[in-house]
Amino acid sequence: ALVSLYADSGAVPGNSYELEINISSAAGDDDDAAGDDDDAAGDDDDSVSPVLFIDGEPNDSQATAYDLGGVAPSADLTFESELGNFSSLDLADWWEFTMVGAAAACFDLDVGFVGSTTASADVEVYRPNGTLITSDSFSAGNNAFLSNVSSSVTSNYFFRILPSTVLFGVPYSVDIDVKSSFGCP
Repeated sequence: ALVSLYADSGAVPGNSYELEINISSAAGDDDDAAGDDDDAAGDDDDSVSPVLFIDGEPNDSQATAYDLGGVAPSADLTFESELGNFSSLDLADWWEFTMVGAAAACFDLDVGFVGSTTASADVEVYRPNGTLITSDSFSAGNNAFLSNVSSSVTSNYFFRILPSTVLFGVPYSVDIDVKSSFGCP
C-alpha cells in the first residue's frame, strides 16, 4: 500500500512537505515469529519492514532542516530520501532529530545509497550551535557508519548529507539507532 500525506506545515510557514509511506512485507516475514525478539539487546533486525520516504525539500540549510522529531532508545528511525531536486539551489540535505527518553545516551547513524549509483557523499553531524561533532563519507556499496555519537551538551542533533558529485534524485537511506547508556561506551 502507498499512503501519501501533504501538509502545509513545517519549519518555514508556507512550505509544504511530502510524506510517503510504503508499507510492504517480504513473503514469509513474520516479525512475531517465535524466537524473533526485536527488543533484544544488540538486535540489528534486518527483516524487511516498512520504509518511510521523506521528501524534506527545502532542507538545504541548518535553519531549514527537516525535523524528524524524537527518537527513543529501542525505536530505530529508518527512512529514505533523495539528493536535492531540480528546483533546489543546494543539493545538501539537512535533517534534525532529538534523542528522547531518560535513558537516551548516544546514537548510531548509518547512511548509504539505495541501488546502484556512481554518486558519493559525506554525512556530517552537528550540534544546534553549528559545531561539527563527527563526519564520514559514503558511496555505492560503502555506507557511512557513525557509531556511539554523543554530546554532553544537548540531545538535539542535526545531520547533513552533502553530495560530492552533482546528481539529482539519487536515493539514499538513513537509519538512526538511539541507545541507552548500557549500549554506549
